[in-house]
Amino acid sequence: MPIPAEYRPLYKLAQIVLILEFCCQGRKCSLLKMHLLSDVLKTDERMNWLLEAVGPDLPAKIGRWNLEPTMNKALQIAVAEQLCQFSISTQKYSLEAKGRDFLISIMSDPDAFDKEKRFLHALGKKISDSLIQDIARSWSTKL
Repeated sequence: MPIPAEYRPLYKLAQIVLILEFCCQGRKCSLLKMHLLSDVLKTDERMNWLLEAVGPDLPAKIGRWNLEPTMNKALQIAVAEQLCQFSISTQKYSLEAKGRDFLISIMSDPDAFDKEKRFLHALGKKISDSLIQDIARSWSTKL
């Protein structure tokens, strides 16, 4: 039985570099934001919802999202392969030279990850890491 694309390491690695490029200030991103965007990228419905929900009342609308072990593993691989690095002081992942090279190869193929590229470009940097942290902090008060 084949493994769905969304669980394949190469697909997740591509997601990571695309997220860092399109949706992160200074190409740096928190783990929670990476998980949010990875979760949203699973379906067209989720992507459309997030694009429509972005705004001042997003925290009230967003609720919780999945934290996937496959994303954690892909981030470990990305760091090991020097596509990105993790800063202990900022608690953020950042795009490295090898990651930019991988990104260039993805961007040079108009058919590769077309849907993901269009969504992430449209979303841009509208969701900050601090907003993600605020939403995550509210989870404990809703339990």
